[in-house]
Formats: sequence, structure tokens, C-alpha cells
Amino acid sequence: MKILHLTASTFWGGPERQMLGLAQALPFEYQTFFASFAENGRCQPFLEKTREAGFESYRIKSDTPHLQQAVGDISQLIRQIDADVLLCHGYKSNLLGRLAARTTNVPCVAVSRGWTGETWKVQFYDWLDRKHLRCMNRVVCVSTEQARRVRKTGVPASKIRVIKNAMRDELLEPLHHSQREKLANVVPHDRYVILGAGRLSPEKGYMYLVKSMVELVKQHPNVLLLLCGEGPERGAIEEFIRHHMLHDHVRLLGFRTDVDQLLAMAQVMILPSLTEGLPNIALEAAARRIPTIATAVGGTPEIVKHLETGLLVPPEQENEISRQIIWLMKNPHRAEQLVENAQEHVVHEFSFRGQAAKYVELFEELVAVPSAGGTWVC
Repeated sequence: MKILHLTASTFWGGPERQMLGLAQALPFEYQTFFASFAENGRCQPFLEKTREAGFESYRIKSDTPHLQQAVGDISQLIRQIDADVLLCHGYKSNLLGRLAARTTNVPCVAVSRGWTGETWKVQFYDWLDRKHLRCMNRVVCVSTEQARRVRKTGVPASKIRVIKNAMRDELLEPLHHSQREKLANVVPHDRYVILGAGRLSPEKGYMYLVKSMVELVKQHPNVLLLLCGEGPERGAIEEFIRHHMLHDHVRLLGFRTDVDQLLAMAQVMILPSLTEGLPNIALEAAARRIPTIATAVGGTPEIVKHLETGLLVPPEQENEISRQIIWLMKNPHRAEQLVENAQEHVVHEFSFRGQAAKYVELFEELVAVPSAGGTWVC
């Protein structure tokens, strides 16, 4: 069976790793192909990574604003590789992929990771995506909470499948000494290191994490926050750091490709999001045995269970973030129990083997009854 992933990749990130991990975990009789819209050339890291892993990957020739041509290009690719199922990631892939799937009479599946509502433009695209999900053969939701949100948009429960993100097995291995030495100038061994990693945009909540440092530094001047990522809030965060003289306690590292290694050298990972699907960084922290403090939003509590596999705080509460960090510092034995539980939890519940098995069930169901779900209703 041939599976075609369609996305609009702008860098090598969490969703891209999930796609590749699934492709590598599927049984040998499932052949995977990847395609991405050009996104002004930003799709190249994704295409290069998948090709390096041994998969055929394609750049869609046409892109916005030439949407009709793009649908034609996708249709041509579906026919060229003789795809059995089209797996779409993101609003653009959902909308244009559905039209191409209709033209070629191929089952079409949307993978729903969540909606950010980052700007008015993104809010419009999110709205459009929610309207069109009901037109897909199936919608895969990465968390139980996202499935609830998708049902609220009008997608029938019979079309929804919950298949959660998975954790990469290599993260269970300790860092090599050479890797630690390479990062020694970034992660000082004599500081209590807090790590945050994600897009610096309002819905990710990193301003609240930076604000939490004001009170934390007063009580524990040895703390250091390393914040990985870029985004529209960077300027405001830099201004806050200057105003509160936090230069010695907060470092903005920009976009990093070695977050999983930095994570292994931190004392705690903070996920202060206002909205989430199922955060990969929480899976990675658990695998690396790093305590996690996260906001109780979206699918995060399906990974981080309060006082069991991590600590949960309400969103937009910087004082709660600092309070929980201090709790971890004062209770190292409890912190060790949390990470032991967390690693065991993700190993058993979030494996790529388990994820692949659920996708196999879905693919077999779709190919057996390709018209089930009424893709062409809309």
C-alpha cells in the first residue's frame, strides 16, 4: 500500500519528525512518499531529511496564489506514484489535498494537531480548516482533547480517530560525552538550568515564563533560563529582559536544531502554552528524564499528570510557574520519582510502534471501503 504525506513544511520540526517516525515504523508492505508545498524554499530541510532517510520526497511545483495549479500538481503526483491514501497535515494541505483526492478518487485523511489562532490571518485559516474537516474521509486527532474540539466543529464521531504523537526511542539513550562537551559553553554546569523551547508567539506563553524569572531570581540567583525559538514576541521578551535586568538569568538562543540535546542537560523543562495539541517537547523531556512543568491545556495533561509524571499549572500564571520550580528544587527525591514515572508512561503509551499499528488499521479500513465517510459530500 502506498501512503502520500502532504504538508507545507517551513522547517524541520515536531510534526515533520512525527511523519518520518511513522514512515519508519510502518510494516515493509507500506510504502511512504512525502510532498510539501515550496513555502518560498523553506520546505528544503524537510525534503532533505526524508530523502536522507531513504524516502521519495517531492516539492509541489505550484503554491499560493496559484491554488488551482497546485491542486493539479497534487493530483498528478497522486497518479504518478499510484497512492492509495493521501495523509494531509495543516490547513493548506487539507483544503487543496481534499480537492486533489476528489479528482483522483483517493481516500483523504486530515491529521489535526490543533489551532493556534496566532494572528487574525491564522484565525481565518483555522476557521476555514474547521469548516472543511467534515469533508474528509477521516480526521486523525493527536490527543483526546483535540478529538473533542474536532467533534465540536461538526465532524461526525465515526470519522474521528485518536492516534497520539509518539516518542523517538533514541531519546532514551544518554548523551555522549562529546555531545555534552560541545554544549558546555551553552549550558553551564554550575547553574540551575531551566529550558523552554518553541515558537516565540503569544499562544505559546513564553512571556509568562520569562516573567516568572523576576521572582525566582530573587530567591534563587543561580537559576538560568535558556529559551530556544524565534517568533513575533522576541522583541517584547528582549525588552522585558532589559527592563528587569535579567541578562544574567535569561538567554535567548534562537532557533536550534539540537533542542533534544539541550534538554538532556537541563534541570527542568517548562511548557507555558495557552493552547496545545499534544506537545512533542513534553514527550522528549519524559524520555530524557527531565522534570516538566506545563500548563493544563489541550492534550498536555495526557502526558503530564500532576504530581505523577510532572507538574501542571494554570495558563497565564507566572507566579505558579516560579512556585513549582522552587518546589522541584526543594524536593529532589520527588522530582526523581516524577521523571521515572514519566519515562515509563511515554515508553508504554507513546511509541511509534503503537502509533503505526493504529494507522495500519485506519489505512486498511479506508482501502477496504474507499467511499466510507463521504469525502465528496462538500
